[in-house]
Amino acid sequence: MLWSPIVKDTKGKLENNQIRHLEEIKANIKARYEIDIECIVNQKFQECLIELRNHAKTVTKELQCPLMRLMQIEEYLSKYVKKLSSMKGHESASILTDEPIEEVVNGAVTMTGPALTTEFPLTGPEMRALRREVGLTQGDLAVALGMKRSSSAAIGDWEAERLKVPTKHHVKLLSLYKPANT
Repeated sequence: MLWSPIVKDTKGKLENNQIRHLEEIKANIKARYEIDIECIVNQKFQECLIELRNHAKTVTKELQCPLMRLMQIEEYLSKYVKKLSSMKGHESASILTDEPIEEVVNGAVTMTGPALTTEFPLTGPEMRALRREVGLTQGDLAVALGMKRSSSAAIGDWEAERLKVPTKHHVKLLSLYKPANT
């Protein structure tokens, strides 16, 4: 097979006619090796992409092929955004912000959510001590945060203060450390 999204046909001009060159290559391979090459080009390429997208949007498990995973995410996102836009009066608000979420009601601005801090309240050494106190390894902590056990290096980076703890992990980490805090 030969896959290419764009193969140009110069409409009769022999010079730089990619379609004609492709036909010649196919004929040479057939004559020399007795192998038929299937060409997936132009419209057929697009049709195959559509078929792959249709497959990706029906599969619920995480696809391992990066291209298929991207298509799966795009299809699910498209479906979700369409659903959101059909809901009257609904606006998406970012929950990962350093600012409180504001809402305007009858001309008055009200706060609808607290500001999230970007700084984790514990130092690296405090985190390490509390993790050990509750009896967790770095791998255990990674798994508890929904990460792969092999992501324990990130935990080590947080505890050594080489990297900041991502905001999305603050609440879960504090709840895991809470038994040691109380």
